[in-house]
Amino acid sequence: MDCDYGAELPAKLAALIASGDPPDACAVLDAHYPSVVAKKLIQPIDSFVDFNDPFWGFFYHKNLQETLKYRGKSYLAVAWSGAWDLCWYNKKLFEEHGLKDPRQLYAEGNWNWDTMLEAAKALTADTNKDGTIDVYGVAIQNPSVFVSGTGFDFLSLGYETVENQLKRPEIARAMNFMSDLYNKHRVALPQMAGNADKAVQDGRAAMVLRYSRGEGAFAQGMKNGIIDFVPIPRDPMAKERYVGGMVVRYAAPTGAKTPGTAVAIAAAHSTLHFDYDNWKRDWLRWFNDFGSDEKDVRLYEFEWWNPNQKLILRYPGDSATASGRCTPPS
Repeated sequence: MDCDYGAELPAKLAALIASGDPPDACAVLDAHYPSVVAKKLIQPIDSFVDFNDPFWGFFYHKNLQETLKYRGKSYLAVAWSGAWDLCWYNKKLFEEHGLKDPRQLYAEGNWNWDTMLEAAKALTADTNKDGTIDVYGVAIQNPSVFVSGTGFDFLSLGYETVENQLKRPEIARAMNFMSDLYNKHRVALPQMAGNADKAVQDGRAAMVLRYSRGEGAFAQGMKNGIIDFVPIPRDPMAKERYVGGMVVRYAAPTGAKTPGTAVAIAAAHSTLHFDYDNWKRDWLRWFNDFGSDEKDVRLYEFEWWNPNQKLILRYPGDSATASGRCTPPS
């Protein structure tokens, strides 16, 4: 059964419903919710599931289901969610400059926008003295990391509306900070300079802030002891630590013959994704393959399920408290 229509979801779903043969479930992208509700393409699922059941409480952030309600009803069954941003950095550059690296700053509770900027300034250089910067302190693959760090996003899902938050001072502060990295401090790798991951591996950039976690891109560098990772630096003015996240969710199309299928798929997906013991064993094996250890797994795990951080969905932008069963790495 193909239930993932991607960007074509609204058009395909409307056509299938009109034909009298809608699918029993479909995956819903960020950009299509809650417009698919307004277009009457999906139906409420509250009568098919008890979200107070402990099963759902463990497998994803419990209040995420509340966050995604529209007009007081649940339309989405969340399969899983988690933090999706990391900072990868070139350890060798930090060592050569005698600087504390991001992992050390994180361990001290001092890894934030300000300390990242200090490091970026110290590491940005014109090494061959030709008047052109050839090593940058930071590369930004995911510009939304700073906005997410404030605890707000460009859009927020209200009870009946999607609210524009562009005028919030927190959003302006985040956008100005990122702009200054490029234009005032000149420590950010220009967007047209090529692959940011490769720049970090080659020593042309000290750090990269990226979405999608990037393990594959940096596996060899970690094995060689050149590359390491750390959570995204926090906003020093935010009361809590926030991090951008993603969520996989399923809906029951209007007219579906067995609409509970969406809940069943989400439950099965959750079970497969969060078989915790197998997950940890697999990741430990993967990290060991390139010379890392359980401490890296614990940090990676803590970043994904940290109960003391907030998850900011890219859209809608409300926060959802993360749940987890891990402890901070020492």
